[in-house]
Amino acid sequence: MDDERGKLVRDIYNDADIWYKGGKLNNIADLLFTTSTVLASLAATVLSGTDRVEAVVVATVAALPAALATIQRVVNFRGRSLWYFRAGAHMRALGYETEWAKAPDLEKLARKRGSLEKRLEAEWAEHIFGASTSESPLGSTRSESNEAKQVPPADGKKSTDP
Repeated sequence: MDDERGKLVRDIYNDADIWYKGGKLNNIADLLFTTSTVLASLAATVLSGTDRVEAVVVATVAALPAALATIQRVVNFRGRSLWYFRAGAHMRALGYETEWAKAPDLEKLARKRGSLEKRLEAEWAEHIFGASTSESPLGSTRSESNEAKQVPPADGKKSTDP
């Protein structure tokens, strides 16, 4: 593999790895917040049934589930995690294409990468912050359902992934 191609492949895989780690971190945070919300709710229930604990302690513990759920909803760890995992998967697919193509056109592949990054940024702004972007190929992601919308592949073809 020539130097330019090798550098592009390394850059692409490096981005894919960073995005995968971001997905993993946000997934762990989402699970921790969900688990903590449930445990705090159970603790508040148990504490409210005893006279041995000060009322202020019971009230504080009882307030934790609402606080944790609000933080989880506002930060949107689950949405961030999905975005990072999808972004990493799309970038890794581009890395495979770049690495294993018999006679790759590096300029075309670099443009594909740039196009993919633009689409991912548009999705991030729209999905995470609720900002509407006219460039987004995804349309509005603000809906009643929490189903994640799929980012179109870098080559512009329709994906058959579920």
